[in-house]
Amino acid sequence: MNNIEQAIEIAKKDLRACYKENGIQTGSRKVYWSWDSFFASFGSLEIGDFDVVKKNLQLYLNYQNAAGNIPKRIANPLYPLRYLKIPISENPKKQRPNYSGPYYTGKSLAQCPVFIIGFYQYVKKAGDKKFLRLNYKKLKLIIEFLSQHTYHDGLLRESFGGGWAESVLKRGAITYTNVCYAESLNLMRKMALMVGKSADAKNYHQCYLKVKDSLDKKLWHDNNGEFYSDWYGFSRHHYFTSDGNMLAILWNIADDKKTIKINMQINKLLKEAKYPLPLTTDRYYFWRIYFANQIGGIKNYHVRFSWLWLGCVAALVKLKIGEKAAATKILRAIADAIVKNGSVHEIYKNGKPVHLLFYKSETPWAWGAGLFIYACKQAGFRVKG
Repeated sequence: MNNIEQAIEIAKKDLRACYKENGIQTGSRKVYWSWDSFFASFGSLEIGDFDVVKKNLQLYLNYQNAAGNIPKRIANPLYPLRYLKIPISENPKKQRPNYSGPYYTGKSLAQCPVFIIGFYQYVKKAGDKKFLRLNYKKLKLIIEFLSQHTYHDGLLRESFGGGWAESVLKRGAITYTNVCYAESLNLMRKMALMVGKSADAKNYHQCYLKVKDSLDKKLWHDNNGEFYSDWYGFSRHHYFTSDGNMLAILWNIADDKKTIKINMQINKLLKEAKYPLPLTTDRYYFWRIYFANQIGGIKNYHVRFSWLWLGCVAALVKLKIGEKAAATKILRAIADAIVKNGSVHEIYKNGKPVHLLFYKSETPWAWGAGLFIYACKQAGFRVKG
């Protein structure tokens, strides 16, 4: 058994360790965290675990509020005390949904488009059109909610801590979230056609084209680095971040010329930092990093530490553009880290799981385990069973 085969078995074990009564939890934090679970479900579907993915989707729909928003997380409100080694009840009756951004300056948005992406993936893989028909109105309500939080050009406008990289103080039109938003509109078009809603499909397609065009006009920069900027608030913040740029390639939002230019930046990032892959090697102004992360020694949590899920997306991008050897190299490097440590970890530094005084890399970790399984399947490796 080679290292990728061994790593797949470990990833399957770790992913299934995150399955709970109502869905997929993050891992050792023992909370239901939206985008973690939706991306993790890509791997769950590849190994045939349809029921837990459906339960997870239903969990968030059950907590959809009147405005159409779904929770960012569902957890015991005291769960952060676990970082201080204080035991907190896991009783589902004590878990509460949270719809706010991390600093309570506005509503969290990023979970919504990723939910729709995960929902479509389930419907496609499981062939469960009945589930789609039953919940189509709720999916429409999510899009209607998001449409109330856009600029005139159609891009989503987030408050401080928007996107998944919450410890970085961004606000405005964030590339990652808007790339996910564009893909969610594209997939809503497909799902509308599945249930015979052609007028809805046409509307979603028009919205998709508008968002895609606005990403190019507002966030793409041809004269300085040639990639989608991190975000646009009162002005453009031109950092290269791997998340939204890679997903733009994967989901056909970046055209062929943009793909070539982004791929050059990915190659540069892969050389500058060890696998799996950091979000960026750029440095933000110190005041843009949440003070608690700085005090706790994890100012690089969402910045220069490497994330296994980003490495998996990098492998998927390489497959997408026909660089299978490069994709396999990335997957083997990730597999080496998984096998060496006997588990899938959340974040890495110099190829090793982060272990600091107040924080250690979460393990098992559903998001990384699920996307590793998914990426390996797309690369032609056997993952069933």
